Amino acid sequence: MEKFFHDEVVKCANNLLNVPMNEMSVTIITPECPLCFEGGTITVNADQWQKYANGSALVQDAFPDMTPDDREMLISGTHASCWEVLWIDEEES
Repeated sequence: MEKFFHDEVVKCANNLLNVPMNEMSVTIITPECPLCFEGGTITVNADQWQKYANGSALVQDAFPDMTPDDREMLISGTHASCWEVLWIDEEES
């Protein structure tokens, strides 16, 4: 389902007329966080999103200006605060 949604976002972005892809943005619904079960959204450049969504770029290459926390949320849905909770036991060991 997620892949279908992402493909549809890219198709819609590509169908907009008279707007260069590098000037458009799309809002992506992120996966549900595995810890708190909340979803989220991230707004990204449409051209960068297309490169990531079609597999031609890794997330860190497609979004070099995005924070690692935002990239993780885009990939797995895990919020930064939830990520810290997941790894708190590791840091205390």
